[in-house]
Amino acid sequence: ALKGQYSLINIYAPNTDSPEFFVDICNIAKQIGNFYVIIGGDFNQVRDPALDKLSSTNNRPKQKSVLTVDTMRCDSFLVTCSMSHTPNN
Repeated sequence: ALKGQYSLINIYAPNTDSPEFFVDICNIAKQIGNFYVIIGGDFNQVRDPALDKLSSTNNRPKQKSVLTVDTMRCDSFLVTCSMSHTPNN
């Protein structure tokens, strides 16, 4: 078990491509000061069009907000849990 203080951030991201929203969330998470920060909620992003049955973005470039979250993951050692772990029904 990991010991230390944890902080939970629950977000409901805009349903428009808003990379600045995720930059703000990342800055807030850094200001909290706990080593473990868990960010969850509805990111309103199509991370992988192949897994999103309702996606109409298969032939579109990635949203800027998706690229921003990818950068945050690399810079902050974030781990992503996604819909890929849910049944295909």
